[in-house]
Amino acid sequence: MLIRPIQMDDLDEMVELATAAGIGVTSLPSDRARLLQRIATSVDSFAGKRSHADADYLFALQDADKQHMLGVCGVKASVGLDEVWYNYRVSQTVTASKEMHLHKRMQTLHLSNDMTGATEICSLLLHPDCRKSARRRPYGSFLSKCRFLFLAAYAEQFDSRVFAEMRGQSDDDGHSPFWEALGEHFFHFEFPQADYLSGTGNKAFIAELMPRHPIYTVFLNEAARDCIAQVHRDTLPALRMLEAEGFRKNNMIDIFDGGPCVEVELASIAAVERTQVATLRELATVRPYLELPATDAAETAVMVAPDPSAIRALDLPFAMADFRVRLTDLATLDAMTGAEGDKAAHDGLFDMLLSAELQAAAASISLHWLDMPLLMTRLKPVLNSRHGIQLDRNTHLEQVDD
Repeated sequence: MLIRPIQMDDLDEMVELATAAGIGVTSLPSDRARLLQRIATSVDSFAGKRSHADADYLFALQDADKQHMLGVCGVKASVGLDEVWYNYRVSQTVTASKEMHLHKRMQTLHLSNDMTGATEICSLLLHPDCRKSARRRPYGSFLSKCRFLFLAAYAEQFDSRVFAEMRGQSDDDGHSPFWEALGEHFFHFEFPQADYLSGTGNKAFIAELMPRHPIYTVFLNEAARDCIAQVHRDTLPALRMLEAEGFRKNNMIDIFDGGPCVEVELASIAAVERTQVATLRELATVRPYLELPATDAAETAVMVAPDPSAIRALDLPFAMADFRVRLTDLATLDAMTGAEGDKAAHDGLFDMLLSAELQAAAASISLHWLDMPLLMTRLKPVLNSRHGIQLDRNTHLEQVDD
């Protein structure tokens, strides 16, 4: 499997993914013109033509054999710098009277812009066929966690705070209890329309119509209160993946469906901390960071990407648009570094990982493929010692939306 920057000719498959996602994945509305705009923005962002305020990077998950796009995920360099970013901050208001022996704590919602400037990971969607086979191949985990290699490689271009807004609760018909108890009273249209308008970038109505005073949740019905900071059932696996990487709920929720916001410091993301910079010739030195106890090397999934800074230090050309991530396993890497040097394994890894221009430039200076600087990290934890992902026994990875 390969992760690569999205391209303009991916539009049709992107529309298919967004349509299959349904209501609630705000950053990927099923709108062809909007998706075309997002793809164009991503292409410009990888080319360095976008400012930090509106840089938006989209990656495609591609089947290495069929050349078919199986999923998409995104990273926004910052939010709220070009248009205001809104959340509710969940807080408490305390009232007390000594004379009456009363002490009351009440949950309140405050309209907030606290996430302004932070980096957002977003827009993670899998093709329905991948959701059905997720127990056999770690599509969702790979697609979600490849972004952390990108953040590790270009940390200076992103904020120290990284967050994700998780899809809140709604039913199959798009009814959100939180929206119906709160937002609908101020906007006078249904949740799918509000979600669509926000996703297409039309957010002015939020500032114009949203109440500015704290909202006491005691005035909401029980169903709405139960939605606060809770995720959609299909999004629970995505939440657990992020929690395994160090993300935690930060008392911010989505203003439409009440879904939680999870946050972590970039340097504290587990996958970033695990990332090693090495050549395959140096594999033995980083192997302890890639191994999993009591797990066979053939069942230990490893993500591999070119290391931009080290490659440029060799005076080789490397643009951000060349950043790609391959999923392999420790046994394959071992075979490539053995005495024989498995050429088939080499071709399978590097032919799609490195652009043709980079391969030609490396050949021109006689750089051996064992000496190509790489970023390497493993997927953690594992699923029944298979393919590098673990799921709770009571859940299944049917769909991943963040």
